[in-house]
Amino acid sequence: MIRSVAVKEKPKEILRKIENACLAGGFVVEEVARKVGGLLERLDISALQGGETDRLRHALFSAKDENGWTVAHWLAERCSESVQLKVIELGKEKIFDVNNVYGWTVAIWLAEYGSESVRLKVFELGKEKIFDVRDDVAGTVALTLVDNGFIVPVLRLAGKIRGEEAELTGRVLAAIHPLKWDDYRRIYLHRRVHDNLPFIFDYIAEVMYLSSIVPDCAARLAKALESRGGNVERVVAARGIVHALRNWCEEELRSAFKHEGKDLLKTLGLVPVVSALSKAGMLSNPAAILGAEDVESELGKELTKKISDVFGFGPESKETIEALKNTDFVVDLLTFDALYGRDAPQARIVLRNVMQNYFASGVEGFKQFKFYGHQLADEQLGSAAGMKVKEKLLKLDELHVIRQMDGTERGLEVFKTQIDDYNAHKGALHQKADELSKSAKTELERIGDDAGLPAGLRNAISNRDMSALRNDFGGGERAKAKAIALINIEGATEAITLTERLIEDIGKLGGSSGADFERGLQIAVNGLRPNGSIGNGDEPPYDMLIKKLSVLSARDNLKGEAELALRNMISIIKEVGKSWDRGSEAISAGFTFDPSEILTFGRYGSSGGGNCQNSKQNNAEFNQSLMSMLADANQFMVKFKSVPAESNQFMTRFQLEEGETLGFMQVHMLQSTKGMILLFENPYTNQPNKAPVMRNAAMQLAGMAEKLTGMPAYFRDGDENGDTINVKIPGSYVNRYIDFIQERIGAGSVEAVTNAVSLHAYDPLLRILR
Repeated sequence: MIRSVAVKEKPKEILRKIENACLAGGFVVEEVARKVGGLLERLDISALQGGETDRLRHALFSAKDENGWTVAHWLAERCSESVQLKVIELGKEKIFDVNNVYGWTVAIWLAEYGSESVRLKVFELGKEKIFDVRDDVAGTVALTLVDNGFIVPVLRLAGKIRGEEAELTGRVLAAIHPLKWDDYRRIYLHRRVHDNLPFIFDYIAEVMYLSSIVPDCAARLAKALESRGGNVERVVAARGIVHALRNWCEEELRSAFKHEGKDLLKTLGLVPVVSALSKAGMLSNPAAILGAEDVESELGKELTKKISDVFGFGPESKETIEALKNTDFVVDLLTFDALYGRDAPQARIVLRNVMQNYFASGVEGFKQFKFYGHQLADEQLGSAAGMKVKEKLLKLDELHVIRQMDGTERGLEVFKTQIDDYNAHKGALHQKADELSKSAKTELERIGDDAGLPAGLRNAISNRDMSALRNDFGGGERAKAKAIALINIEGATEAITLTERLIEDIGKLGGSSGADFERGLQIAVNGLRPNGSIGNGDEPPYDMLIKKLSVLSARDNLKGEAELALRNMISIIKEVGKSWDRGSEAISAGFTFDPSEILTFGRYGSSGGGNCQNSKQNNAEFNQSLMSMLADANQFMVKFKSVPAESNQFMTRFQLEEGETLGFMQVHMLQSTKGMILLFENPYTNQPNKAPVMRNAAMQLAGMAEKLTGMPAYFRDGDENGDTINVKIPGSYVNRYIDFIQERIGAGSVEAVTNAVSLHAYDPLLRILR
């Protein structure tokens, strides 16, 4: 009988195979890297002799050999803990070389995807180097380690905290660190994109300084951050602290911490609002307001009283009381009223009529006034033609578009190959996922029933409480580590089910493309988390899916068809993520009937200093035109807001509102030789580099407005490309400067001629003249 005997490979043979794989050209990286990973798993590095270790290191970490480095990246991201530790051992002199971006990328991958042991090795190996600012890439390792729990050690390295402050610092940072670094950057919008490293240390330094101003404030802040609030609330609170300390508002901060039972996060978020209104002379005692038990209510009372004293009426609806937090609106409102009272009484009457209706009944009350509540409304809408369309005009503010800054115009075809490949192999994946889920559940129940383990540990395992499992239970460390791994496997199998639903929803998008397709993707992604099953409300669901699914690929639990299906699944999620690429800001455009927004229109202009409708323009001859834009029934405003890359990943209403206002565009409804038309002006913005994207977003919005109202849309054009159109500008209550004819006219109606380009003269995708 012939007996088969397993032949143990010699280290030298394994080394030769790794060298041949890494140094070969034109290979498929994943296939070779997987092969190299398997070889490294079997290789005892300590058994290599002479220069063999250097040969292996050269194969994986030669800066001159991009292929070798690509394999090292894959190993750092995908392989087992033992392989990752070998990558660190072999590359320890290479992966923290600030002159070698390939090396730094391996360090980042290890810090992101490695186990606790791997991250600890990365930290120990790089702690002398991760604050070398000669390379922008360097600090990313520090940020990644902080994001994965190495908060206090990294901060200590930065020299920002003392040992005795470490516990408190850790508590504060642990409460806010789940925020993406783009969220932190939003607090410091003036900083360069890559200049995000200092913020986390800056912020903690501010908190420590605040401790010296207000006794026990840092402990109270830590408690508030831990006990409640989503990530957006935490950012707003952090912004309030930073604003106060940078602007010497120490008395206001001390007041903010009065009353143990008050809502501290909300109070801190209102610090910049109270400070700005105080500097504008709208509040006489900001410290008293911030010291109140209910700051929001107290601020509302103060501003309501201020406005009531000036106008004889004040905000009544919850919506308009909330609008008083917009400091630009409050300042402009009171300044315009004073200016018109001196120089333009008719404009002041318009302003007060608008505000009386708005304060009484919110935006809906204002709309009723604009279209029905004054004598000229029917004339401005073109009598009979305007009357028929009036109900449709009331719905203009329901229209909304989002335009990527990179102009991406995608459709379902970008997913076709990946979805087809996934469908061909998904049966094997579902079968394997079911097996893994049942096995993990059984094993977790066994560990949770082990009477020899600490009760707290068993309870955390039974409840699948990953947060509690970070605690020290005084024993059972091996069981805890295994339980965490098994819970991650359960999470991965749940993620497969959710991604299956996402793929089905993508397939339903059919023939849509461009903005409609991107918004369809956003709706599909947001549908993944009705019960918080994928992260919390402020975390990109697709990022969480990839992390959960990577547990299976990283642990080599899948083979053959199941692995192919998983790879296609992850690839589909990554393609979805391109809609929310961190480097790609988007711009939203929508009609607004909100007077608190329209009144601040004059703060935007291509010069950066605002246009002639600015309340700082001490000349009512010009800025009373804003009263026409605000109240005349034929005048509309389109508002543009940035959708920051991070918010753009998961479109929630709150985060859209958190975006920075970029500017406005006037829209005129006019009688013309082409019938009743909507004439769109050029954008007013302080960021002219974004004006082309705003215009493109407005074109998409104009198409929707055409469909709603039945009126053709035209865009103002400054050259001979446009049609020559005769229009009638209806009368108003105020004198106006009309941009498209570049003239100032009286309150009566006038005939005018302009060049304008029909929306349909543009290619709908390329936005060029046909």
